[in-house]
Amino acid sequence: MVRVDSRIDPPKNTGESGQRYHLIEQENVRLQIEHLGTYPILKLAVDEKRVVVHGLYYDLETGLLSRVN
Repeated sequence: MVRVDSRIDPPKNTGESGQRYHLIEQENVRLQIEHLGTYPILKLAVDEKRVVVHGLYYDLETGLLSRVN
């Protein structure tokens, strides 16, 4: 949550709270990608360009799948 706190203001209403939850969920995807990068075998495969790791976010409300950079 700290990573999101540094990027957006605290929510002032429920609509903003919902948006904040989405940002926290997407930031979690980024964090998990970082964690995957700590695995030596995966890091080697990425460094050798044998594997590319992508983060995706599925929005349950809209059914949309989007890439997380």
